[in-house]
Amino acid sequence: MNGKTHLIIGVASGLGLSVVFQAAPIAAAMLTSAAAVGSLLPDIDHPNSSISYKVGLARAPLFWLSHRGITHSALIVILITLVGQQIQPMLTQAFSLGYSSHLAADMLTRAGVPLLWPIQTRFRLMPKLFMGGLFELLVLAGSVLACCTLASQLALVWIK
Repeated sequence: MNGKTHLIIGVASGLGLSVVFQAAPIAAAMLTSAAAVGSLLPDIDHPNSSISYKVGLARAPLFWLSHRGITHSALIVILITLVGQQIQPMLTQAFSLGYSSHLAADMLTRAGVPLLWPIQTRFRLMPKLFMGGLFELLVLAGSVLACCTLASQLALVWIK
């Protein structure tokens, strides 16, 4: 999946969590932002990823890690959640949800993800489908629709 698709899925995740928490506007913006950043972070190990360029890490020493290695594992989600829960629980939940959304989206690709890293078995949800083209466009359209629906639900919470 490309960065834009991951980002939209992350935004939808953050909006969804905001609806569940019935978050006020500022809190919803913070939750959605945390999920959006989380949705891009697993690709920090790739020099051409959106997040690498945004934070100025393109071609940084971090790239000794193989792409879709440890950064695409449940281990990182668990570590982030355990550490972050001690600091800011709600933002950590949003960040972890965005991060997990990235892993789930990459599980739709042929390459899959090593969810149980260091075990190298790759987990795939739909191994016969290619990302890119029509399928990724459908995933993106569904994510945009989810964003719109969740944003309208959040607006209803704020109106009450």
